Parts: sequence; C-alpha cells; structure tokens
Amino acid sequence: MKKILLPVAILICMVSYGKPNEKILKSFSATFPNAENVVWSEANNDIQVDFKAGKIRCKLWYDEDGNVTKTNRYYTQESLSPFILAKVQQKYAGKNIYGITEVSSDEGLNYYLILEDDKKWYHVTSDATGNLKLEDKYIKA
Repeated sequence: MKKILLPVAILICMVSYGKPNEKILKSFSATFPNAENVVWSEANNDIQVDFKAGKIRCKLWYDEDGNVTKTNRYYTQESLSPFILAKVQQKYAGKNIYGITEVSSDEGLNYYLILEDDKKWYHVTSDATGNLKLEDKYIKA
C-alpha cells in the first residue's frame, strides 16, 4: 500500500502545482544533483522550483525551453559575499544582518537585506558593486 501512495502523492503534487517538462527536469537535475525538499509550481507561464542547496533556500524560474530566467536565494550573513558584507558593516556599523534575499535576473544581481538593532528594522538594497540604499526603516514593537 505504501508503495502505491507515494507515487500517487507525487503525481497529485505535480498536477496541482505545475509539471516541469523534460528539458527543465534535465537542466535542473544536472545543475542541482543534491537538491533537497524540491517543490515544483507554475506561475505566469514559468515553472518555479523551490529547494534547498546546503543551508541556502533557493527558488528558480524556468521557461519552457529549460532556461533559468530568474533566481532567488535566501540566506544569512555567513553566505553573503565578503565584498558586500564589508560594505554593509562599514556603512551600517552596529546593525545585525537578520536575513538576505539575493535576486539574479536579466536586470543583474541585487541583494535585499534586513538589518536590525535594538530599536529598529532596516530594509537595505545593494547591487553587485556594493551600492547600498536604505529603502525603509521600522520601529520594533
């Protein structure tokens, strides 16, 4: 019975959330052979895959030809580029990095950082060259 339930559950998930074609599956499995917790979905004519690569949570968007069109990576300070980390620590001394979203697309590589201190949250963006911009700040409740 268990042997039947697992394939049926996988099939239901693929039907419910979008099924990647052979090109996409081949591209993904070649690039990320050790991916864990893989979940496929469909949105705006793109197939999305969420997975974990080591300690980093990833999201990729594929077109029908198996080309990656955009990536998001979610991680903590340990995985941030040392170049960007040095820029952040210099400009925002005394603030802790709470979380990072790295977005890569045709428009380039950008970082969206959430910083904090005892009283406030800070939303900061950076491009790949370390140009930092404070987008918003919020008082902690």
